[in-house]
Amino acid sequence: MRIENAVADDAAAAVACTVAAFANDPTTAAFFDDSPLGRTAASTIFFGLLLEARLALGMPVLVARDGARVVGLAMGMDATGAEWPAAITRRWDDFAAGHPGLSDLFATYDAIVGAAGLTAPHRYLGVLSVDPSVKGTGVGAALLRAFLDLADADTDADGTSLETSTPENVAFYQRFGFQERTAGALGAATLRVMYRPKPA
Repeated sequence: MRIENAVADDAAAAVACTVAAFANDPTTAAFFDDSPLGRTAASTIFFGLLLEARLALGMPVLVARDGARVVGLAMGMDATGAEWPAAITRRWDDFAAGHPGLSDLFATYDAIVGAAGLTAPHRYLGVLSVDPSVKGTGVGAALLRAFLDLADADTDADGTSLETSTPENVAFYQRFGFQERTAGALGAATLRVMYRPKPA
């Protein structure tokens, strides 16, 4: 198994892996259970747009490979907080417009994250996914370590943030130094915001 920077040709496999990994995720359910497209199709578009935007911006996107197969993905943002390219933003707006209530859910999501008070520049881990067929084999830990290595080397960042709505993930992230900063209700899910300061 190898951890490498993702390229555009990885997109379809990385998105498929992520959709499978988040099939039972409470946040995904909150966002897309009422989607007119169905949860799987909607989350495929959602994760595809996230991945495309991050690749276009040169943001941290890592894949785990088992041979030629993509079995995991870690992607997020660096400390610059760069805006999405306009063309991708327009496609996101069109997607959101076809999902009544989605913009309100994302406003709630943003409010929960904002309540954590993370004002200093930091890296953001938006997605950590592992193909269900290799879950429990260390792929997620390897991806997270690689992402944190990038964050720790970033002189403009003072740490790394993430969110999770899966309770069993909390202990996993705590083992890497993350601590819960705040939590709030997102539909039927409880979204937890976690933060790991950069080691001294």
